[in-house]
Amino acid sequence: MSHDPTNVFAKNWNTSTPVCNWTGVACDIHSRRVTVLNISGLNLTGTIPSQLWNLSSLESLDLSFNRPPGSIPSAIFTTYTLKYVSFRGNQLSGAFPSFIFNKSSLQHLDFSSNALHGEILANICSNLPFVEFLALSENIFHRGIPSTLSNCTYLRILDLSYNDFSGAIPKEVGNLTKLKELYLGHKSDSKVREIPRKFGNLAELELMSLSQNKLRDMIINFLQFYSSCACFCIHSLLGNLSGLDILQLSQKFLTGIISSSIYKLLFSIEFGIIPPEINPHNLEELLLGQNNLLGAVPAAIFDVSTLKDLALQDNYLSGSLSSIADVQLPNLERLFLWGNNFSGTIPHFIFNASNLSIIQNLESSSLSHNYLTSSTPELSFLSSLSNCKSLVVFLLSNNPLNGILPRMSIGNLSHSLEIFDMSKCNVSGGIPEEIGNLTNLTAIYLGGNKLNGSIPFTLRELQKLQYVGLKDNKLEGTIPYDIFRLVKLYKLDLGGNKLSGSILTCFSNLASLRTLSLSYNDGPLPLEIGNLKVLIGIDFSMNNFSSVIPTTIGSLKDLQYLFLGYNILKGSIPDSVGDLISLKSLNFSNNNLSGAIPLLLEKLSYLEHLNLSFNKLEGEIPKGGSFGNFSAESFEGNKLLCGSPNLHVPPCKTSIHHTSRKNALFLGIVLSFSTIFMVVVILLIVKYQKRENWPPNDANMPPKATWRRFSYLEVCRATYGFNENNLIGKGGFGTIYKSRIGDEMEVAVKVFHLQCGRAFKSFDIECEIMKSIRYRNLVKIISSCSNEEFKELMLHQFWNICTSIF
Repeated sequence: MSHDPTNVFAKNWNTSTPVCNWTGVACDIHSRRVTVLNISGLNLTGTIPSQLWNLSSLESLDLSFNRPPGSIPSAIFTTYTLKYVSFRGNQLSGAFPSFIFNKSSLQHLDFSSNALHGEILANICSNLPFVEFLALSENIFHRGIPSTLSNCTYLRILDLSYNDFSGAIPKEVGNLTKLKELYLGHKSDSKVREIPRKFGNLAELELMSLSQNKLRDMIINFLQFYSSCACFCIHSLLGNLSGLDILQLSQKFLTGIISSSIYKLLFSIEFGIIPPEINPHNLEELLLGQNNLLGAVPAAIFDVSTLKDLALQDNYLSGSLSSIADVQLPNLERLFLWGNNFSGTIPHFIFNASNLSIIQNLESSSLSHNYLTSSTPELSFLSSLSNCKSLVVFLLSNNPLNGILPRMSIGNLSHSLEIFDMSKCNVSGGIPEEIGNLTNLTAIYLGGNKLNGSIPFTLRELQKLQYVGLKDNKLEGTIPYDIFRLVKLYKLDLGGNKLSGSILTCFSNLASLRTLSLSYNDGPLPLEIGNLKVLIGIDFSMNNFSSVIPTTIGSLKDLQYLFLGYNILKGSIPDSVGDLISLKSLNFSNNNLSGAIPLLLEKLSYLEHLNLSFNKLEGEIPKGGSFGNFSAESFEGNKLLCGSPNLHVPPCKTSIHHTSRKNALFLGIVLSFSTIFMVVVILLIVKYQKRENWPPNDANMPPKATWRRFSYLEVCRATYGFNENNLIGKGGFGTIYKSRIGDEMEVAVKVFHLQCGRAFKSFDIECEIMKSIRYRNLVKIISSCSNEEFKELMLHQFWNICTSIF
């Protein structure tokens, strides 16, 4: 070996250490000769040393999961004591040599996951009378599987899966009566299509995997053939496999009908119904998902006491499951029925499975829905589901249940439940408050229903919740403050409801939030959205937002999707949008945005989709960055834009950007002089008023020594998240809320609108002037809170005083 990345040999294999103490080496206790060499998983490279043949007493050699290239060295197999050989997961190539089959001592042979190719020789078992384990999977062997495998009569495990074999599976494999595990899964282009009848002789078989084969055109007495399609069935002789625990026939290649006669035999293997002619039992898993199976499922399938896993998903199965009655599945743990055409009411047999942990019955995007319903409008099956105390995942979306979520039944579901999905089930009524009992929930999917009422405050009890999906319902009222206490929340989707009022500004607690959707609702655009620096998706489309786009949005460096279309947003697109370096999709369409498209948007190198249509934007459309990939649809409906003819806009005659910068400079100068003039006037008024010697009205004011600054969190709590119920007034530069601070003093909190550039200067002027004024008709400043993203002044109570909002 030329490379030892873990330095095992350098550290341990040296002359100062006895060979029998080397890592991976074991010796006979009497002769002190090496009998075991295990240097697997060391990522060794280089050729396999031929000196290994000197280990004349070697019984076990494990070189799996290294990286030696080349062919299999013949010298290793000159040792007559060798029983166990594993070269699994290496980079061996070339044909499989015949000299391996001359070692009559071999019992375990594993060359899986290499690049060996060619044919498996017909004499493979001529000199391997005692081999029990033969694994040649995940190589490039081709042509047929040799029928002479039947001579390896001691085989217990045979794995030939994922090669390039063609032709039929040899019927002689059915003579391996000691076989316990058989793996014959093939690559997707395999031509193997038939299960031999002799497989019914494999009485000790416990696991058989035939996944990704094309098992078709099988001869079976019970099968009704269709002239328009190839069909499949499993021979009745499989009923002799009385020890079979797991049968896997998955991955889209089985086609046809499940015959009741066949499954009277086959499923009696799994479920314990023993017909007179056979004696099957012990099968625990049946995996027939993701095939092309047709017709109804025989009732006998659902009447087996040993079954743990039943997977029939993603087929074309149909019929009413409600006709299945008086069956018991006490050991059922996982049930997968999604993506079929099942109809009728939800069967009661699943509710007898006290160990059930997963129920799946959801829509597959490529196949048809199911059509399961409830026997009562109260969805009584949910009440029965409380028997499944181990239930972890419950997925029942895309079924026309047509009922109302029952309060007590929801609260009595398994407290182990982590995922609850009844989206698109035509469910109405309110969301029960009892859902707060399911404290282990991590995801709720109730979107696409007719739920009404408010979002229950009991969601605050679900502290493990990561996903809340309530979109496309008829929920009303405000978004409860309690949602913002779910600190692990990853995705919040409340779009398509009738929610109204202010969007709460206390987003800072949601440090894990990645996706936020509040489309089709109502309320102002929160300035504090910039605090959610880990967001990757925002959808605030289809609201009535009428404010400007806050500049703080530029701090969302991880944001990939930003949808603000179909609102009433005004003002210009802030330059800070150009700081959204991860942005892939941007939609500001159908608003009242004006001004030029910022050139800084050219920096968005990942931007794939842009929609600025139907606004009042003007000036030249940028040409750099991703803008060269966008079409006219991205800019249509903006009559004052100009640029390239392929964007269906007129050519630019003047530099609108240059003119806009001149206008901005002029406006800045005018505003600066206006501000200075106002300051001079106020100072003159103050000076005059001091001469009048009005006595200060400070009876209720705290002494200066006790004044202090308040944190943003304290202000947020004091105003109940800047709730509209506490709103006193609103002006051009700020909004005033009624509040109560910790010492029970009633105060007013003025929050400045920082998206307006002059608000910064207004804040500084008010702080500078009013901190020194003591006049009975002027409101006193108690304290303030100020940082780059938030500024507020705390004022003495003035409920009966006419107040001007600067």
